[in-house]
Amino acid sequence: MDKSDSINVLNKKYGNKGGRTTIRPPAKINKTLKKSLKILCSGVDTLYLSIDVFWKDLSFFHRLQDKKANAVAKDKDLCFPIHHEKLLIEYLFNIRPYGAQGYEWLLYNRDYSLRIGNWIKPKNRPSIRIQFHSRTLWLNGLKKSIVFILRLIKELGGKIHTIKISRLDLCVDTLFPEEIWNKKLIDKNVTRSRHAGMYFNNKNLTGVTFGKGHIHARFYDKPLEIEQKSKKYWFFDQVWKIDEVPEGYKLIRIEFQLQREIIKDLGLNKLGHLYRLLNNAWAYCTGDWLKFQNNPGKQSHQRKTYPWWKTIQTGFTITNSIKEPLVRCKRINPDKKTLFSQSFGTMSSLFALETETNPDRQYKELTIHDSINSFLDNISEFGKTNNSLKEDVFNKRAKYQKLEQKYAEATAKRKKLGFI
Repeated sequence: MDKSDSINVLNKKYGNKGGRTTIRPPAKINKTLKKSLKILCSGVDTLYLSIDVFWKDLSFFHRLQDKKANAVAKDKDLCFPIHHEKLLIEYLFNIRPYGAQGYEWLLYNRDYSLRIGNWIKPKNRPSIRIQFHSRTLWLNGLKKSIVFILRLIKELGGKIHTIKISRLDLCVDTLFPEEIWNKKLIDKNVTRSRHAGMYFNNKNLTGVTFGKGHIHARFYDKPLEIEQKSKKYWFFDQVWKIDEVPEGYKLIRIEFQLQREIIKDLGLNKLGHLYRLLNNAWAYCTGDWLKFQNNPGKQSHQRKTYPWWKTIQTGFTITNSIKEPLVRCKRINPDKKTLFSQSFGTMSSLFALETETNPDRQYKELTIHDSINSFLDNISEFGKTNNSLKEDVFNKRAKYQKLEQKYAEATAKRKKLGFI
């Protein structure tokens, strides 16, 4: 039986449905399952604290001054040992031969960097600024790292008055499937920020950023950053517990940097809040401030969060707190001194301009009353009246009242959620 006879037999048996049989093998079906995102670790990568201190005497300052003088004479950083009495160890810093930003002494080692001011009592500027390096935060833990340096300050004769969190970097390190690590990420985000950017190396995507203000997020190839910049190879064996990145994945760090303004607005005012509410801060960052959803351009009810981003949202597990997002609310800063200083500076600038540009206004003695009279003379020139002042004051009172009401509602919600 030849080929045509075989076809006729099949047609008689099954009927001719209009199709044609084929002897070609079936198409190959790719049974490879899509890779899922995996969390390697989560934690605080950078922390800055601003501390106000009362020093009981100047003995520590004298030691710093002597060592800095030696560093200046030798034009290099010198070792500065500090004896830790409770641990019975000498803890080593290096001291630089210069200061910075109004701080007399700069100390650093692989765990911390300290800026110490040359004043014995607190003033407008913090007495000490402490930067916690990633090594101590990852290997020793957040609380242990904080307790150690605060005890060291106390042993050096400092009585800590206030502690403020100036910067907080939260992150998760992920095995990120290569199939979703691409330029389309930037189109799928939903964020409060208008700014977004991408970074490439030889046309390969290496990083994505969102925001550039008091809060911003960075997604970047961490092994590449280690290779090119930080040289923190200890992450592989001491934190990630891997020798190399598995095939089909990128090791991506997803990091949120929070500055002082947003930290205040979220209610992270004390160290106790920091210890308890890190999960909730992460929930705000990955739920309220930034998320990734399908159907770009559609209305919110038509968009759903990607499963891989849900893994990110639940992947930060530093504390045992519930993962309700922190409540963000700005409080009125009732700083009368700041407003007065701004007003005084503006008035003095106006008065200086008047005396320089108006030959009829030359004063032998400059007094506050002269400055006020000069200001009063300008009121009518620029069309200001009593009604203008009343309107401005009324509008500002309404604004302050609205902000206070919002803050009261936010405080009530924080209490209900157990944040305060």
